[in-house]
Amino acid sequence: MGRTTDLVQGDAAMIFGANTSLRGIPAAAETGSDCYIPQQSFSLVRWFSIVSLAGIIVVCFSVTWFLTQYLTKHMLYRDAEVSRDFLEGILTAEHLRERFVSGQPIPTQQTL
Repeated sequence: MGRTTDLVQGDAAMIFGANTSLRGIPAAAETGSDCYIPQQSFSLVRWFSIVSLAGIIVVCFSVTWFLTQYLTKHMLYRDAEVSRDFLEGILTAEHLRERFVSGQPIPTQQTL
């Protein structure tokens, strides 16, 4: 078992440098001597994911706001057009348009 550990530590020293143990801490730090222990390295994937998430949130909120404004404006406008056309159709069918324009009173039907 001791030989395997020595081989692994030898491979780690070859890959990470002669003054590094398997845990990524310089070998001198394990013995208690004063030496520099490097901080965690810059994680590009973490920053990319955070910035991507922020970008997606911004795009979602802006598209939602735009669609809300656009649809509300156009739906209300279309509803007003349909209501106007409906009322104009009633006025035209009952020949009441001329009476509204001239100001004549509208005759009412007598109830039976």
